[in-house]
Formats: sequence, structure tokens, C-alpha cells
Amino acid sequence: MPMKLMYGGLSKSFKISGVNVVVTTRKNLPSPLGTMIFEEDTNLILTVDKETRFQEEHPIKLMTEIINAPHHSPGTLVLNDQNWYAVVIDINAEPMCKSEWIADAYIEVFKQLDKRKIIKAGIHLLGSIHGNMPIKKSVKIFLDILQMEPIKYTKNINLIVHETDLSDVGVEVSKWL
Repeated sequence: MPMKLMYGGLSKSFKISGVNVVVTTRKNLPSPLGTMIFEEDTNLILTVDKETRFQEEHPIKLMTEIINAPHHSPGTLVLNDQNWYAVVIDINAEPMCKSEWIADAYIEVFKQLDKRKIIKAGIHLLGSIHGNMPIKKSVKIFLDILQMEPIKYTKNINLIVHETDLSDVGVEVSKWL
């Protein structure tokens, strides 16, 4: 499917494979979104759900639960209602974030968006938050996979980046297109 840059120049909005992608920050997200995808590690300790409930636990019991918690493979996706976690960080690996894990996670994200018929999603630019992946590389992986993986139902993706990276992402998208 042909790509079309919308609003011209170094716009933060573009269309690729029939999906309108808006590069935005967390505080400028439109609502409602069908789902939100976060960057996460194999032990699911980097992101905390808003619905987390605090319970008094003895430290030994808490540490035992953490040690015995399921380990998720890099490149997989963990779904929790509207919050999805793309496992792209392995703190026990070197490097702790790899391009192939990010690509695998995006493939799974796009498959699940279609499977669940989600029209509008917010996706944090994977690898750019905790993974120390260069912005240029993170954007390229996102765009490559979005072009390769056809999405039928999702019409809008809000690609969420840190405020300091907003203009860099716009420049990289423009170069890629």
C-alpha cells in the first residue's frame, strides 16, 4: 500500500499502510484509546498499572514472590485489559534490549490489535524508554514492521515519545518516507 505523508514538511502525523500515525507525548494523548502498549522487561517490573493495590507483605514473602514470578520471553506481549506490555528488555542480557525483540513485539502488537479489532491505540516507542535504543533505530523498526504487517481494523496509532525526542522522531519519519 502506498505511503502518504500528511500535513507536509516535518509533520508529526503520517499515514502508512492505511493507518494514521500521530507522534505525540504522553500528556497530549487523545482519549479514549482502545489500548496502551508499554515497554516492559522480562519480569514485568518497569511499568506499574494504575490499578495496583498496595498490600502489606513481609519482605521475605514479597521477595519470594518476585523470584518465583513468571519470566516472560523477550519479544512477547503480555495483555492486561487495556494495558499491554511489550517485553523488549532483559536486564540479565547484554545488551539488555535488542532490535529483534522490538520487531517481534511490534509484530505481536499489530496482530493483537487486529484480532481484538481495536481502532485506536497508544504505543510507546519501544526501545527508546528503558532500552537505550537510538531514536533513529527505534523509529526505523516501528516503521518497517508497520509497513510489513497489514492491519485491517486499527485506524489510528498514537506513537508516544518523550517530549525531548518529539522533533527527532518527526525528522526520522520524514527521512524514512
